[in-house]
Amino acid sequence: MKKGILRAGMTILLMVCVHVIASEDLMGGFVEGFGTSFRVENSLYQNFTLESSIPVRVLIRSVPNMITLQFDSVGAGRTALISIQGLPTNSLFHLYRDDLYNHDTLLVDGQGKGAFSLDLNECRTIIIQPRPSTLFLREDGWYHSTAVKGVLDKIVGEDSLAWDPENRIARLNADIHQTIQIEVDSATIDGQGYSVVPNVAQGMYLTRRKKLTIRNFRFTNCTFAMYSLLDSSLITNCAFEKNVIGIYSTAQSKDLVISNNTFRDNNLMTPGMGVCVDNLSACDIVDNTFENQGHGIYLVKSATNSKGIVQITGNLVQGNLRGIGVSGNSQGSVLAYVRSNIITANKTGILAVRGNDIRIEENTISANDTGIVLQMCKTSLVRGNQVLGNTLFGIRLIGKADSACSENLVVGNMVKHSDRGISLDTNSINNLVYQNSFENNENATFSSVGQNKFDNGPTWGGNWWSDWPEGEPRIMNNGLCIDFHPFATEEFPRETEVPFTTLSLPSPNGRNGWFTQDVMVSFASSDGGSGIWKTSYLVQNGTSQVTRSYTGPFAVVTEGRNTLTYNAIDNLG
Repeated sequence: MKKGILRAGMTILLMVCVHVIASEDLMGGFVEGFGTSFRVENSLYQNFTLESSIPVRVLIRSVPNMITLQFDSVGAGRTALISIQGLPTNSLFHLYRDDLYNHDTLLVDGQGKGAFSLDLNECRTIIIQPRPSTLFLREDGWYHSTAVKGVLDKIVGEDSLAWDPENRIARLNADIHQTIQIEVDSATIDGQGYSVVPNVAQGMYLTRRKKLTIRNFRFTNCTFAMYSLLDSSLITNCAFEKNVIGIYSTAQSKDLVISNNTFRDNNLMTPGMGVCVDNLSACDIVDNTFENQGHGIYLVKSATNSKGIVQITGNLVQGNLRGIGVSGNSQGSVLAYVRSNIITANKTGILAVRGNDIRIEENTISANDTGIVLQMCKTSLVRGNQVLGNTLFGIRLIGKADSACSENLVVGNMVKHSDRGISLDTNSINNLVYQNSFENNENATFSSVGQNKFDNGPTWGGNWWSDWPEGEPRIMNNGLCIDFHPFATEEFPRETEVPFTTLSLPSPNGRNGWFTQDVMVSFASSDGGSGIWKTSYLVQNGTSQVTRSYTGPFAVVTEGRNTLTYNAIDNLG
């Protein structure tokens, strides 16, 4: 049989105006949930119980020499009394509210309990650590912290630190052994190859900053080498080695580019991470090297950036426990585009958990224990990857009884020399797998019986299996691929049709084209070629930014101007 050229599918885009997840975290000491009492039990640093006087949603991290607490807003005028039980008795900690300038002390009594009040009219970040020591870059120069709350001393005549306010450039001229907090925008911060070595604390703290370029730094022996909440900024040409986490990008970051950096041996606490993009952050991770840490790249509940996706492209990811991890929540709110990376010699190459609309395309994934895992994912795409020499599984789909792995498309991949080329468990259903080459695998496939489709008909074909005689039906595993259909080649037609979607709306009942009541929206998608895989839509109204798969008519209920974006994708992706 000829293995023909596989042609990519087509997309049409139109516009019209109109919790606790600790069991899925990749490191210890992380707890998230909603309530009044939370217990950290698996930290390598400090275990404790946090209690709140009012119900709160909080994300807790306990890592070497640092506890961070991220609280969601509960509304204007609401204040919570927060207590932490289980700290070293009769001790003193340093507490920072939202940044390292707002410094306070946390006194711990003889029972190991410390308490503080917190205004939760907006989202808040609390940092608790055993010692203070911070440099601050402000508009009029460099400062350092003092023992007096809220008082900073300006640094004068120090050759190791420079700031040119006219040209907006700050420079290091020597290694630094303190945390650096940046309090300027629209500037370049140049490490000039020098190191930030703060002795197990944060390396650089960047919160609510925008239009920064951070370049040419070396970060070593940090908890979070770079803790960032950045808007429209670039981190480039930096080296992150022997930290707990290289870059931690948190909520409300957007359009952050992480490019041409090296992340190596970040295992100060096992397992460490190169980059963690957490809790509705958004960034592009491009042309970096990730080597020999617990997890190279980890995305948690990541949302879209201005380009519509979180992009992970052109990276070398090798020798990690998990190369690239993407973890959503029970709603699967992850949008990620993983493309053209080299992912080799990891325990797991790519692991996606509870993600919708993840695209894993054109990667070279080799010599891992397992190449690609989709766990409880929906409407995600695995296309055009070279999955070569992975010991256990080439591609694996896993679901749970209450959360199936379903409606995913696996098309156009080359899978060679694995124990199992592709595996779909009994909770993986309604997935489409076709136009793939499975060559010289010990076991070509293991599939749940009758729940998935391995054949898209005589025009678009099934899969090529090197262990099956050419020209005969493949009927193993209870109807895996009943009919013999080759790939599209010169003798067989290929995709020429563009998916088309028709929008249906009622007639406006108000003046000047406005609606005065909820608006019911429906779509009808068609494709004359391989068929429709899915239709997706996004309603933008200033609050909602979630892309959803279309399953039937829905109502737009938010008052004001709503922008509706929708697209249809065919069965070639």
